[in-house]
Amino acid sequence: MARSDWTPLARQFQEGLLSRIFHGEPYRDFVADYARSMLDGQMDALLVYRKRLRHRLDAYEVNVPPQVRAARIADANNAKLNRPRQYQRGGWIKYVMTQSTPEPLEARHSRIDYKHYLVKQIQPIADAILQPLGDSFVALTSAQKVLF
Repeated sequence: MARSDWTPLARQFQEGLLSRIFHGEPYRDFVADYARSMLDGQMDALLVYRKRLRHRLDAYEVNVPPQVRAARIADANNAKLNRPRQYQRGGWIKYVMTQSTPEPLEARHSRIDYKHYLVKQIQPIADAILQPLGDSFVALTSAQKVLF
């Protein structure tokens, strides 16, 4: 639960799933309903990544992680609006994964990439918890055509 690359969506999902399992409560509908709600856009506020930029933006040349791409977009937008660029020397940025690129909250233009959140955030948590129980994320969600 302490991974810095997890969104509030992933943390909330993990807590909800573990709570149901530890208390002997049904979890199958929770998994399917959670995924469906996210895909329907009902959890957009939980999709935000918050990452620290540890270096100056111009120091990222070879490996350019998503938070750096988002920070560059944000600072380009700030420059276009004649506002100070705020990420050149590091700091914290909030962004979402979109269908085109990671985009900062303050300059998001593209549609959210819900499949990214499904495959990279929810499914790994579900499978890690469900496999010892003989279950899987795909088994619980594949009957619902809207998920894939």
